[in-house]
Amino acid sequence: MIAGVDVGAPTAVTNKYRTLAGFSTAAEGKMTGQVYYEQYKSYFGAGDYAHQRVLAGLEGTGICSACDEDAKEQIVKKTTAYMNVWMYVIREFEDAIDDCQANCINCNDDPVHAWDEGVAFYTGSLEGVDGSGSGKMLHALADKRCSNFATCMMKSGKGYSTVPAGSAINMQLFKQFALGRDALLGGRCDDTKPIKKRIVELMSVPLVQGSLRYAYKVAKLGGGSKEFAEGAAFSAAILPRIDACDKAAAKIIADNMNMENFATKMKDGFKAVKDAFESTYTCLGITCEDVGGLIVDGMQYYEGAESCGKVSKGSCYNAKGDHNVVCDVAEDDCAGSYFEPTYVSARSGCCLCEAGCPMMKKDTCKYYDAAAAPAPEPEPAPAPAPAPEPEPEPEPDSTTAAATTSGSTLLQPEAAVLWGSLILSILHC
Repeated sequence: MIAGVDVGAPTAVTNKYRTLAGFSTAAEGKMTGQVYYEQYKSYFGAGDYAHQRVLAGLEGTGICSACDEDAKEQIVKKTTAYMNVWMYVIREFEDAIDDCQANCINCNDDPVHAWDEGVAFYTGSLEGVDGSGSGKMLHALADKRCSNFATCMMKSGKGYSTVPAGSAINMQLFKQFALGRDALLGGRCDDTKPIKKRIVELMSVPLVQGSLRYAYKVAKLGGGSKEFAEGAAFSAAILPRIDACDKAAAKIIADNMNMENFATKMKDGFKAVKDAFESTYTCLGITCEDVGGLIVDGMQYYEGAESCGKVSKGSCYNAKGDHNVVCDVAEDDCAGSYFEPTYVSARSGCCLCEAGCPMMKKDTCKYYDAAAAPAPEPEPAPAPAPAPEPEPEPEPDSTTAAATTSGSTLLQPEAAVLWGSLILSILHC
């Protein structure tokens, strides 16, 4: 009875909705045959691998049989967000591509809807319209880790001021998200596949950063069970991809960071783990500049945790009144207008210096620290002109005495007769 009206007997209402647990428990039925899911399933040996790890944290079993409460909490929270959700985001993109109808601009609303769902699950509901909110999902993770690894971006504010622009990873991802959507709308299904691949590569960066951050905390800063569990959750979320690149590198990381290895945590030291990660960057589709280095503050790195790529302290504009930019200058040493290393010009969309934000490098940008093109080799000097032929020796005159090798003079026969007659006449006088 509603407002005096008999509406009849109520019937059962079934609400259908997805859950974070369901992202993993239903994975095998939805994701079988998808390349990244198959990597993870093979590595962990179970289709619902993420769900099983969350249950281990909740129940204190399996990988968490020796976990204390702090460790359990971290395994549950981080596995849920960075394994369950991470793979389901990829699944939505895979689903969109599978359903795409090529060369049909009016047929792909459903694939675009699936693609948008992937973006929504990546971002979460707490980020706000511009990503400045306080989320809990993968978008928030990228923003948190960029502040630890000096890979956050800056953009133009008023005058010469700069304002935060979030992580370089999120900036690049949302460009890829838009490219994928547009390709689907245009029925360019094959164009979407490399876009999806690039998205997975970029989404892997915060997982590597998280792994390195907590590996350092445990190995160098006395981190305990909480920090070790955080590192274990991050490394587990990327290990299947690393294993597909290099099994030896994956083993080093697992031996030092797996939750079940707490008793021998980081036994080989931070450098061995960092080197193992870095050895797979090319295969993972990421760079040293994408990952950055673990910072104490500003651009000061923890010892041994520096970026393996280009770094910069910042740039200084107009220090000598010449409107020039000098790169790799700390703020305290800048006599002009200082710009953070990751500043991006709103006008050009470029960084001032390549080393400031190499993770956002564009071929169309001109950088003040770009190596000058080598000067062309000078033209070879012309070969010297051949020496002139020596003048021929003059023919000796018939009346001239010829010099002997001893320096004496030989008289010609006629002169000898004359001189001989004169001498004789003198002697007879």
